[in-house]
Amino acid sequence: MLPNVSYQRDERQYQVLDPDTGEIESFPAGQVGRRDAMHRAVYFSHPRLYQIVTDLVERWPQLEARAWRAANLVISGKVSKPTDVEALATVTSSNEYGDYLVKARGGLIICDCLDYMEGGAPLIGESGQRLCKHILATQFTLRLQYRHCGSCGRKVQADLMDCPHCNGPVTPY
Repeated sequence: MLPNVSYQRDERQYQVLDPDTGEIESFPAGQVGRRDAMHRAVYFSHPRLYQIVTDLVERWPQLEARAWRAANLVISGKVSKPTDVEALATVTSSNEYGDYLVKARGGLIICDCLDYMEGGAPLIGESGQRLCKHILATQFTLRLQYRHCGSCGRKVQADLMDCPHCNGPVTPY
């Protein structure tokens, strides 16, 4: 669970702390309450990542569970630069079972986790790309390093507000 989420047994609810305001939001016990609490925690922790995930899930609903788990990996700092020079990232397992390598190979991104290797991860797009939570976490991390200009559409560094190419406004996410 993310650091700003807690479960109150006596009240049978999840609580999410907004680190900016100190406000606490409550969600009922159960699977739906837990899911909603985790989504809100991502929003409070990293609004831009929240927007990236919600946009992805809107386009490909079958990725919902994996996308939110991937967001948790990103926020928890589980995505790191790899020691393997061929890899895009090393992603530490959410349950501490080890590290997974995410690599680019043959025009696709691959992962050595069971979800990817055994074909459980959904196929997306015409390329036939499988997307496990480790690949999604890697893509989210890379995406957070840049944004797109709202005028010319070119990539710019994430911390810029104006496009260096056309001086147009940069999208907020």
